[in-house]
Amino acid sequence: MIAAGPSSPTIGVTSSGFITRIQHEGIIVCTDNPNFEELARKVNAALEGMDSLRGKLVRVNRGS
Repeated sequence: MIAAGPSSPTIGVTSSGFITRIQHEGIIVCTDNPNFEELARKVNAALEGMDSLRGKLVRVNRGS
């Protein structure tokens, strides 16, 4: 079990490695991109128009 603080929700990890019962304020996952300006633009574009990140998983891929 993993918990970040006293009021944090419990995150359970099953024996097969799946995360269960996760409540979060938003997760952004990015592929490695040494060009930080390009990465920042892509993250900004992915988040544009979202009211809230709560409970969402956003993926930002480097591309070619």
